Parts: sequence; C-alpha cells; structure tokens
Amino acid sequence: MTFDVTVISPVASSHVRVAQLGEGGALTKVSQIKSDKYTKDLAEQNIGFRPLVFETFGRWCRDTSDLISRIAKLKAKRTGSNFTLTHSFLKGRLSLLLQNHVGNMILARY
Repeated sequence: MTFDVTVISPVASSHVRVAQLGEGGALTKVSQIKSDKYTKDLAEQNIGFRPLVFETFGRWCRDTSDLISRIAKLKAKRTGSNFTLTHSFLKGRLSLLLQNHVGNMILARY
C-alpha cells in the first residue's frame, strides 16, 4: 500500500472556487486528482494507493478518515483496547501534529 500525504489550504487561490462549492470541496478535488494520477499505474504493479489529504484547518478527506478507523480497529483488536478510545486518540494525535506543523509554517514566514 502506498500513500500520498497532502496538506492543502482551502483559502489558497488554487482551491477557493472549489471550496466555495461546499464543505470539503477542496479535499475531494485534491483527493480525486491524486487518485487519478497514481492509482492506475500502481495497480498495474499490484500496489494499492490511497491519497491522504488534510486541510490546514483540520479537516481530512474520506480516505484519510477511513484509514484512521481501520488502523484504530486493528490496534484495538491487537491490544484488547476500546475502539472508540483508540480511534479518538489517533485522531487527536493527528490533529495535534497537523496544528503543530501549520503553526511552524506560519512562524517560518515571519
């Protein structure tokens, strides 16, 4: 399985029009572009592909959400822990990581 991790800003000029179409519009667009670009070539090599797209405001695409749920289920099963707590923990850690890096990018500009 191959992943392409992308962080976008829905207020960037390249995403504003699509973001105005509705909640998560820019996420869906970028996720589809990544899928169209890589899925076919990787499938020919028997390699799975999943785009993991995050917004700088904290939202993530459906593929990312599905993957986090899948990882949480596997971890909970393997460790005997509660799925809901494991899922919340993983989402919280990813959110914190994203916020930290967005903050660092903002500070690096000034």
